[in-house]
Amino acid sequence: MIHFFRKLRRGYFTGSKAGRYLKYALGEIILVVIGILIALQINDWSAKRAEERLLHDYYVKIQDEVNVSLDYLKLYAKEYEVLISDIKRSLALLNANNADSLPKLRNTLNAICTAYTATPDLPIIEEFLDQKLLRKIDNDSIKASFQHILFQRKMTARIEHFVDDDYNSNITPFIIKEFNYAEISNGAGDLGVKRVPLIEGGPQTDFNTLKDNVALWNIINLKLETTVLQQIYNNKFIEALEKLNHFLEEEITKKAPE
Repeated sequence: MIHFFRKLRRGYFTGSKAGRYLKYALGEIILVVIGILIALQINDWSAKRAEERLLHDYYVKIQDEVNVSLDYLKLYAKEYEVLISDIKRSLALLNANNADSLPKLRNTLNAICTAYTATPDLPIIEEFLDQKLLRKIDNDSIKASFQHILFQRKMTARIEHFVDDDYNSNITPFIIKEFNYAEISNGAGDLGVKRVPLIEGGPQTDFNTLKDNVALWNIINLKLETTVLQQIYNNKFIEALEKLNHFLEEEITKKAPE
């Protein structure tokens, strides 16, 4: 075939048919350009398919991570309800100012002996975002969901930083000074982790001295405020993850790679 085209070109030159040769050369150029365009189109299609497969694989892994995080956050959602109930009962007992009822605080003050933090690790999502893959997504709902999760995680972490600081700076020193810790605490522990058994005994707490203790009243009220905020942002985090889960499920089903 190459020999044929060379022979044909020689024929054009020897026959002084420059015009026809120019048309022939132009045709060759057009064919080459078309070939290049087709090759580029195939390359673009292959790259697009590889990108779609990469996103699909990440969506599946992210969905698994989201489901684990949802289970984790929902456990804490239940715990926050219990804590808020106990905190309100403690305030009610103090507000009643009844000496006979104050010893019941030993059953409710465990709520201030906790500093739960419920910000789940999201390594797959972080890896996905670090690779700048968010810009590859065409689905605006998924993009918005990722941004919403980042915001909710930031706010949750901010609240929990305050909770930790308050517990270490205010609550713990007060408990050490005013209470026999074993009387009011179930023992340090986290959800899903067995609590540490405490040794009972030692000096007893005089609950009657607590009825006019403004520091205790403020500590419990502050604990109520921060725990309610934790509950709010925990629920918002759950909502954000569930939305992302829903959108990912739609995308995975719609664009499953062949």
